[in-house]
Amino acid sequence: MRLFVIMICCILMTAMMCERQAKASEFLVTRKLSFEAGAYQNDSRLAYPTLQLGERLTHMTNIAWDYDLYVNPDFSIFWNNKIEGKSTNSQYRYVSWEFETGISFGKLDIYGMHKSEHQLEMGAVKSTYPLQNAVMLRLNLINNPRRWGGY
Repeated sequence: MRLFVIMICCILMTAMMCERQAKASEFLVTRKLSFEAGAYQNDSRLAYPTLQLGERLTHMTNIAWDYDLYVNPDFSIFWNNKIEGKSTNSQYRYVSWEFETGISFGKLDIYGMHKSEHQLEMGAVKSTYPLQNAVMLRLNLINNPRRWGGY
């Protein structure tokens, strides 16, 4: 997390020194806001240790939002988010958060990525859930004005 904060601070300092930014800069540009809902099919095999015997996940909901925190003609600073909830017929059981934050130079993105999943049950047996943090490079072969998001 410290790496993300340091990277954003360095990028913002660079942006403030850029001569071209005064004419064509934008802040907090929302590129995407979406809501998804769905039902798992009967053959979905999602194994979670806190589910009761015979119980299975039945529904999921997602909210995704992508921002450009800062945009100028040379580069942009972005923050892409996705939160996913998974539920049984009786309650939400798990929530996950996936985000990317970094800098885009048109065809090249340099960013930090975080993915984590958490159980929502009090007193449940503690178990290890997925957690991924990485520094990534992405080469955008086709770069339409609408960003493709990593998910």
